[in-house]
Amino acid sequence: MNEMKDKMIPARKDCPTAEKWQLSDIYTTREDWQKARDGIPAELAAIQSFKGRLHDPQALLDCLTKQDEMEIALSAVFAWARMMADTDTANQEHQADAASVMPLLDKVGAATAFIEPELLALPEDTLRSLPDALPGLAKYRFRLQELLRMKAHILTPEQEAFLARTGELRSAPRDTYTIMVNADLKFPDTLGEDGKLTSLSESRYMNFLRSADQNVRKDAFTKLFSTYRSFRNTFASLYSASVKSSQFTASMRHYATMREAALDANNIPLAVYDSAIEATHAALPALHRYMEVKKRLLKLDAVHMYDLYVPVVKKPETSYNYEQAKGILKEALAPLGSTYEHDLFQGLESGWVDRCENQGKRSGAYSWGVYGVHPFVLMSWNDTYESVSTLAHEMGHSMHSWYSSQKQDFVNSEYTIFCAEVASTTNENLLLEYMLQHAEGEERLYYLNLYLE
Repeated sequence: MNEMKDKMIPARKDCPTAEKWQLSDIYTTREDWQKARDGIPAELAAIQSFKGRLHDPQALLDCLTKQDEMEIALSAVFAWARMMADTDTANQEHQADAASVMPLLDKVGAATAFIEPELLALPEDTLRSLPDALPGLAKYRFRLQELLRMKAHILTPEQEAFLARTGELRSAPRDTYTIMVNADLKFPDTLGEDGKLTSLSESRYMNFLRSADQNVRKDAFTKLFSTYRSFRNTFASLYSASVKSSQFTASMRHYATMREAALDANNIPLAVYDSAIEATHAALPALHRYMEVKKRLLKLDAVHMYDLYVPVVKKPETSYNYEQAKGILKEALAPLGSTYEHDLFQGLESGWVDRCENQGKRSGAYSWGVYGVHPFVLMSWNDTYESVSTLAHEMGHSMHSWYSSQKQDFVNSEYTIFCAEVASTTNENLLLEYMLQHAEGEERLYYLNLYLE
């Protein structure tokens, strides 16, 4: 009975405080959050007062400064609500709080929609010279350069305001999917390697797929996807709505395709996307040869979807708790320097990481940077090497956000996804290199296989 209890997924209230992130670092109480949220609309009239005056450098500086202040406050309000909701997607109060921020995002977007069109109405030479007009405007140089680059896709003030007001509608398919998958879908218990039934969740699923026992892999795969399949028409409808939302935005902004719209936001040429596809196709023969080798080593008659992730080398019996993982990361990430190590461990020990797996918790993992506070990491810890690797990955993002917020003004602190994954995969690779250096025999082969995978 106790063994089965250990395998059950706890309720959020039963998670130890030490395993939860400290969102009180953003707002001490829900009342403090509500006060911050409710104070934002009062700022909208102030920023609207700059309309028609942005040709004046001082007015522009005051306007952009006010916009930054408002967005810093709004991003904190949104982050707190969204992260509270992600820890328990079945908690109605958390979901209501998160939902209450969405109209606010649209209102702020509509109130500030005049800024970019008004700036683009200025002569191009004037716009290019504005960062040099006042010392305080220098930090907006890149933003203004990007504005000129995107000029063909910036709409009139009225159209920008209209598009901003549709934000909540356009995000509805994604939000509905998130709630449905994390709060409403319930998976049947699945077979563990001990032959007993145990709880199945998205966060546990990959552990079952890496089992050496094909029956364990197959049972988890079948039960997880049978559950999804029973809602296939709903998911198809949500996906269709999501595509239509992207089509609408791309069309409004005068892009030829959704792909062009998605890439242009990060200034990624279409050729980069095309070359990635070409490189993938060129490498498929090597992948297919590898799968043939894997098929022989695993002694399979056929390779199924649930066979793709199992290592061809026996997985080490070693398990890692959070404290052990911190010790490993301290040594593995030592090449990044003592300052990085100090700041990383300050985060690991100061409530940055929410690692308790609980019912209703959003699946997967992410890092969320909150400007002026610190980053937060969401994951579900399960004492495996994969948890250690996930922690290394997400803390790579967090350290990137931490240093960016420490060294950059708010307007320059964000970074594109194309850049973001460098910091995270560097940490993953340093961890794997460390494990390889300290492994011998079959264990070393296991980590080499992880590199291939």
